[in-house]
Amino acid sequence: MQILLGVVLGVIVFFFSFMFWAIGKKNRLLHEKMTDREFLTAFLMFEHNRQHFSKRTAHFSPIGPGYALNLKIAVQSTLAADNRIRVIGVLGTIGSIGASCFLGSLYAIVNLGLFFVAALLPIGEPGVRNTLRSILEAALILYKWNETAPEECADFIREATSLQKLNEAVKALG
Repeated sequence: MQILLGVVLGVIVFFFSFMFWAIGKKNRLLHEKMTDREFLTAFLMFEHNRQHFSKRTAHFSPIGPGYALNLKIAVQSTLAADNRIRVIGVLGTIGSIGASCFLGSLYAIVNLGLFFVAALLPIGEPGVRNTLRSILEAALILYKWNETAPEECADFIREATSLQKLNEAVKALG
């Protein structure tokens, strides 16, 4: 019975550890893709050809003056979801490793090892899709902003340097 409980706790530790490590990998992937102009152009062209951006953004309207608040809300909602996943991953891992201590030090050591093994795995497909969805969401907001108030968008982009390559790719769509 103790071995079965140890295996179950090991699976739980591995699951929560993977969740924890996935957020850092997702953030690195987002940074990597947001700085790759060729990728951004190809990705946005593909999405634009799949469904024209003007159709996707027809219902968009600015929250407050301009679309800056729209971008802020989009980024904050993604960060809040990521933080929630990270907290759940940390608490689940700590709780599971703590519970394995009651089974014996060997179980705790094995589960701690599983925590670090989970870091070696690549980011999962849902994490990649979520990252691409975040990029697309920001691109759609920039597309609409460039369409309705290009000067205001250009002023904002001068300050928001992390969005410059994305905005250049959006502008390339025409």
